Parts: sequence; structure tokens; C-alpha cells
Amino acid sequence: ENYPIDSPERYLSVFLEAVHKLERIPFRVNEELLDLVIELDKNPDTRIIHGAPPDDVLEERQQKLAELYDQYDMDTVNAKWQAHPSKKIKEITTMNDDEKMRHQRYYKQKHLIEDWVKSFEERRKRFLDEVDQANDLMGKVFYQRVKVGHNGRIYFPEGLSYQGSDFARAVIEFAEGMALNDKAWQFINLHAANVHGDKGDIEDRMKERWGNVLGTARNALFPVQEFDDWATADKPYCFLRACLEIADVAAVLLTKNKVDIPNQ
Repeated sequence: ENYPIDSPERYLSVFLEAVHKLERIPFRVNEELLDLVIELDKNPDTRIIHGAPPDDVLEERQQKLAELYDQYDMDTVNAKWQAHPSKKIKEITTMNDDEKMRHQRYYKQKHLIEDWVKSFEERRKRFLDEVDQANDLMGKVFYQRVKVGHNGRIYFPEGLSYQGSDFARAVIEFAEGMALNDKAWQFINLHAANVHGDKGDIEDRMKERWGNVLGTARNALFPVQEFDDWATADKPYCFLRACLEIADVAAVLLTKNKVDIPNQ
């Protein structure tokens, strides 16, 4: 039976059809990138996702917090706070408004630093969990259930998914590939420019990236030596993955045109 497009039944049918199409997409893990990421991550010097902030930055923030402690005379403020039965600032009558303000401002900065440090730990844990998931899926074709939001949007699951982190988006690929023509490869260059963080006109970004195809390919061929180039991209793992694809194109072009590879 056919329903009008504005009827709830028809809307639900179209909506569920979209969900089913997404859940029938076969994915796989790109083993080349996964192996490369694991190898690079073993060395802190070529690690992207660290479990702690840079020592110098953390030390600088802690130093500023210590200076704030002295500036606000937090020994006196804390003594009054600890001596009162209630730990709620508003209820402490032995502290004046200025002392309460100093207490709140100091601990706000302290908690911001603690949350910042914790964010590194949590991000590192998520990354390692995603690497484990990718290892488990290596060599397999898999499908992903999607979540449906109350606003009508459809999402892939959290964690290792096509809409996940920089690493997840880089390591997951469609299981059913297809040959790409010259025009399609232009958009691989555009993708590389986008995840690298390049700005400007779309056509200019594609031409510039293609004009430096060998330079881009070097990131894939020598990821350790070229670490400072690709690791500073907006999305480093996605950019490295794009470099791997572009390196394949460069190899085909060099072979096809019998171009001598410059001395490294």
C-alpha cells in the first residue's frame, strides 16, 4: 500500500529504509595503517595520542597556580574554610565576600588543570581500546548498527566507527573497493588537504596537493623522518591514511611513466 509522503507511516518507512541501508554497508580495517600506527605508537617521539600533557606545559600551568595560591593567600582562606562545619561557601559566615571570591577562583583554576590532565588519560585509554577493537576486526568484514536520535538524525556507534575519532575514521574503510579515475583522485587530494587543515579555494587546494604528490607520498614512505610534517595536521591519522593512498598513486604514475625516483 502506498502512503502519502507526509503521512507518519510513509515517513517511518523511508526512515527505516535509510537505517537498513546504512547497517548493510560492509566495512573492514585497513591493515597497513593499523600496523603503522601500532609501530609508531611504541616510540613516544612518534606517538600522537599521549597519556599525559607535555611536561613543560604542565609545569608552567602548575607554576601559575602556585603563584595564584600565594597571591590569594590561600593558607588563610583554606583555614577558614576547613574550620567551618559546612563546606558550602555561601554558608560560611567567617569568610568575607573577597575571601569567598578568591576561594572560588583558585579552585576553579585548580580543577581546570586536573580536568585537563584527566582528558589526556581518558583520550589515551579510548585510543588503546580502539586499537584493540581494530586488531580484533583485522581480516574480517564487519557491519555496524546505527543509533537513531529523537531529532531524526542517524549516528554510527561510539568508539571504533566511521564517525568516530581521527584514528577510527582513518583505519576503517569500505570492504568493497572500486577503481578510481583521475577525477576521483582529485577528491582524494582534496580530502588530504582538508584533514591536513589547508585553507583556501577548493580547486587551488586540490591542485596544490597534487602538485606536491611526491612530497605527500614521502609521509607514507618515511613516516618517522617526516613525522613533524604529517603529525601536525588537523587530523594526523586521517592525513597519514590519505598519504598512504596518494603514495600508491605516485607509485603507479612513476611506474607508468618510467620516472626515476629522486635520491633520498
